[in-house]
Amino acid sequence: MTTHDLPRFLLCVALAGLAAGAAAQTHPPLTAAPAAPASPAPAAERPVVRQVAAPAAPAAAAAAADEDAVGAACWPRRPTAGAPGRACRCRGRWPAPRGSATWRVSASPFPSGSASASRTTSVARAAAGAEASVSMNVPRPLRARRRQRGSILIPAALAILIGVALLGAAQLGYFFYMKRELQKTADLAALTGVQVLSPGDEAACAAAGQAVRASVRANLGSRADDGLSIEPTCWRWARDEAELAPRYVREPADPSERYNAVAVVLGMPVRALFPFLGGRTLEVEAIAARPADPIAAFSVGTGLLATGSGELTRLLKQVGLDIGGTAVLGYDIGLAGVKITPAGLLDALGIAVPTDISVAGLNQLLSANVSALDGVLDAVVRAASRDSLLDANVGLVQAIETAVGVKDLAVRLGSETAERAGGLFANIQAPDAASALNVELDALEVLATAIGVGTSGHAIACGVAVPLLMSGPARCSVVEPPSIAIGGVGATAYTSQIRVHAPLRLDTGSLLGGLVRLDLDIPLTVDVVNGHGTIEALCHARDAAGRDLAVVSTRSSLLKICLGGPPAGLTGPELANWPFSTTASCDENLTRKRLLGLELNLLGKRVNLASLNPDPPLVVPALQTTSEDDYYAGQRRSLGNELALGDTVKDLVDALLAALIGNSLQGGAGLGGGDQGELRKDLAGKIWADTAAEVAACTPGASGKAGYDCRRARWSRGIENIENYSNGLTGFLGGLSANTLGLLGNLVTLDVVGLLGNVVGLVGNLVDLLGDILGGILGVLFPTNQCATWSLLGGYQGSEAGCVNELGKALANSTPPSGGNPPNAIVVLLGYLLKPLADILNMIGADLLRPLIENVLGLRLGVTDVHMMSIDCDGKGVQLVY
Repeated sequence: MTTHDLPRFLLCVALAGLAAGAAAQTHPPLTAAPAAPASPAPAAERPVVRQVAAPAAPAAAAAAADEDAVGAACWPRRPTAGAPGRACRCRGRWPAPRGSATWRVSASPFPSGSASASRTTSVARAAAGAEASVSMNVPRPLRARRRQRGSILIPAALAILIGVALLGAAQLGYFFYMKRELQKTADLAALTGVQVLSPGDEAACAAAGQAVRASVRANLGSRADDGLSIEPTCWRWARDEAELAPRYVREPADPSERYNAVAVVLGMPVRALFPFLGGRTLEVEAIAARPADPIAAFSVGTGLLATGSGELTRLLKQVGLDIGGTAVLGYDIGLAGVKITPAGLLDALGIAVPTDISVAGLNQLLSANVSALDGVLDAVVRAASRDSLLDANVGLVQAIETAVGVKDLAVRLGSETAERAGGLFANIQAPDAASALNVELDALEVLATAIGVGTSGHAIACGVAVPLLMSGPARCSVVEPPSIAIGGVGATAYTSQIRVHAPLRLDTGSLLGGLVRLDLDIPLTVDVVNGHGTIEALCHARDAAGRDLAVVSTRSSLLKICLGGPPAGLTGPELANWPFSTTASCDENLTRKRLLGLELNLLGKRVNLASLNPDPPLVVPALQTTSEDDYYAGQRRSLGNELALGDTVKDLVDALLAALIGNSLQGGAGLGGGDQGELRKDLAGKIWADTAAEVAACTPGASGKAGYDCRRARWSRGIENIENYSNGLTGFLGGLSANTLGLLGNLVTLDVVGLLGNVVGLVGNLVDLLGDILGGILGVLFPTNQCATWSLLGGYQGSEAGCVNELGKALANSTPPSGGNPPNAIVVLLGYLLKPLADILNMIGADLLRPLIENVLGLRLGVTDVHMMSIDCDGKGVQLVY
């Protein structure tokens, strides 16, 4: 039956009810009266029953006629064994059998309206010589009914009232029925619209509106043309904002928020079933939303130099392990491009996850679970359905344990804090736990990250040694492992934090022919790289191929250099494993240590010229690099520009040299007159000796013009060298970068900084003096120069000893230094030492850090690799929320 047939059906039911009520009043039902009392009635009230003999056939015919006259006075009675018979046509009366006694009916003597209102008839029957008396109720004959009086108005009114009530109930039920149909249509339309709402912008909202209209018309059919109104709108559903109750929808707060809900309002006029009942307009509303915001999974790592090695080898280099060969065979092929989920990994590990777990509960569950490294690797290959790699895992774990020298490595699965906490997964910031558990991850990346977590904090030999400079081998370690990020906007993944420690020690014994002794003892610790990447926008746009995009910004701290001793109180294994026993920055809890010392050997007496013992310990701040770009699911790209390693190391070397020079200037200012004279003599002898290799071969002790020319050439070169050393010192100090000057402030006092500023003036005065001396040697005609002179009276004169004495005079101050300034000899000495000292310190960068970072670790500092494993812009299903 259709809804259009329903009115006709209800009208028929009502009319049938009215007819049945009227018929019940006109023809009351036939009912049997109760039996007469057993005691005999008084003679005046008892009917007379007579028995007559059975008539012949004519008499039977007369009896039948009498029965027809009686008509409705007969009633059905079942035949008995003693009186079988057949039902008569007159309302089931049972006629008497042939040959039996006849029935006589006489009117009851009771008056009309007495206590026995019904007619009572006594019937006598004679059979086999016996007499019986029977009393029974007999309905009024038809002729008697015509005398009844009554009214049908009251029953008819009641029947009409009942009919109207039925009609009203039918109309109300019809309205409820139509509203239910309309609500179902609105619900389906809202669910349809929100399914096409991704990526949640205005264009997607328009597409959702079209989908809503199409769904409504498909479900309502022809009724959609009867004045139906459809109002679809897009909103941001925010279930946690109580002030938005009961719908919990609002406009997006900023461009980073997306539409995630569709509201549908339908209005439709509904006609009444009956003309005298008015129609009405029904209105319904439904809101459907995607409860889960977009979610992504990605990892970040330091860029690597192209080595031609396999993917796993490359990933292991990012966590400080150089493992190749047969230990990694098969993984690049077996796990390349294979995706797993956190839920599958946990299931393979045998970790039960409650179905109603929250995001915070998931983070707590992961953080509380620490599994053996081999168990995690097995779980990865099982989750990837690559059981054939289980045997390879055994060899890989053995190679890793051999490399780090530690067995029973363990992996923490997660982190409860938003900061780096050394877990396989960074703190999950997903909209719900179900989305996080079902996001897709790169199996090979998970494998390598688990190895990095398991080996973190265990140092290994880096394979780089500088015999001249190092007292022991350099060691490397991942003090903080990388992590994989799962979540929406704000989710953060971390690179591995790689640390290098190299004990640098050098005792030159003698420089400048034993005049100077350099003592170097530097515990060098370098945080090579420490970075992270953060999702800044997700599903905000699509590329030309229609792929959803995510914006990832990266920030890296590179080459933070710390010079200082271990924290006080460390003993035993902790001291032996320092500085890898802490995950804090390398400058945390450093102690003072004497890094450099410069001594003069004057007449067998050692004079301390400079001692570098910075307080607080010297720290070269890390270089900061930032970058940002778009990624689609499955994409791996490198951000940033490769850092020039030498620039960073140069800042350190320059700061050390400047500090050493400044302290030496301060120490030289305190030299006594005797020490100054001895210093000038020894320094002049070294300068004179150096000139032999700088001019054409000659014999300074020869007589005549040949000896004169040789000594004059070498003496002139010596004066020029003194000037060059002095100018070189001023050039070095004047060229210090802002970074170096910042470091220098941590190394020396303000007095020393002031001395360095005075060097330019000191050198200027010295250069002027040297110019005068050099000019005088060429034009003097009198034998005043002990090195090389010519005169008309004496001819060619001079000697090598005289040349040394003349160079010593050039190093002397014309007037005693004032204001705490050092003597000229100290300025020249430091200028002379500048190059050999720089050569020694430059070995830190050229012979240690560069080969270590580029060749051993294979890192491209300043370049960050980002791997976007998956992007899910649609969430995991839609639902009605209002």
